Amino acid sequence: MKEQSNIEEANPHLAFSYYNSCFADGAGSQLQRIYGIYALARFLGASYIHTPLQKIFYHGFHSIETNQDDVHLVERYNELFVIPSDQPLSKYAKIHYLFRLKNDFSFLHSLKEQLIKSRNFVLLSIGCPFFLVNQQPEMIHHIKKVTPFERTPSSIFKIVLHVRRGDLLISPEKNRLLPNSYYINLNLQIIDVLRSLKIPFTCELHTEIPSKTLLVTAEHHSMKHRLEEQVLITPESQHMEEFATIPHLTIHNNDDPLAALRSFATADLFIMSRSSFSYLGAMLNKKGIIVYHPFWCATPLEWLDATHQPSFHERLIMACEKWKNQQKAPWSI
Repeated sequence: MKEQSNIEEANPHLAFSYYNSCFADGAGSQLQRIYGIYALARFLGASYIHTPLQKIFYHGFHSIETNQDDVHLVERYNELFVIPSDQPLSKYAKIHYLFRLKNDFSFLHSLKEQLIKSRNFVLLSIGCPFFLVNQQPEMIHHIKKVTPFERTPSSIFKIVLHVRRGDLLISPEKNRLLPNSYYINLNLQIIDVLRSLKIPFTCELHTEIPSKTLLVTAEHHSMKHRLEEQVLITPESQHMEEFATIPHLTIHNNDDPLAALRSFATADLFIMSRSSFSYLGAMLNKKGIIVYHPFWCATPLEWLDATHQPSFHERLIMACEKWKNQQKAPWSI
């Protein structure tokens, strides 16, 4: 992809980094911000200086069930998700901490002009970059160059679903939960296309649901300040048996989150949830077909909106035909 820029020349005096003490929510949300900041730096011709995760609030549903943190989780994420810095941070750098970037590029243009005149080095430590990234979502293509995941060549088409459940089963954010029927109907529609093209396939589902009946209170992991009344949840209430209609399906429940991200990022077709964890996996996927349900983050043009039925089916067929044709040529990443 040809690099674009809203700043005419790369500026050696301006760098972006992640304000890692600004938020302490889920790993998916924070890594989505880190990779978004990297993409913004590349798009604007600025340097990038890597800052690792400092703290993760949500450690997965297994931690709610056991009411214990995963003491090695932050370390494991930071070992895998390292983006090389373009330069060391100068001890003379002026650091500006920004909770959120403004929703236009004028501030950065103005800062660029100031730096040209002063020759100072400025580091913008940014909490959330998405007011700007959402205006130009194509910039996240830069992330493909630094993804830690590589797809193993295979003639079997791998469909991966992320069915976001976990702490959302307990929190008031129920609007983010898509029904089982959404994933099932969508997956079966995709399988019909694959069968018409004589493409062999497998299906893989990743989710987080209770392994036994669980009474969750505000004293449980990550529930403080989020839960006013105790909540009883059961495995049966999630009706996972409904997914039995999907052929060649393997279900992964409460698996290691880094393994789930690897699966998302190496899928031939990835069905996202309304989730930053999903969005991160999609950003890191180099060549897969990405199918999404609209939510708060803008998406690149080639991602397929599953709710836009006038175009979805036609675009899905074209994407699957392209995958099939690529199998006839030597595999390339």
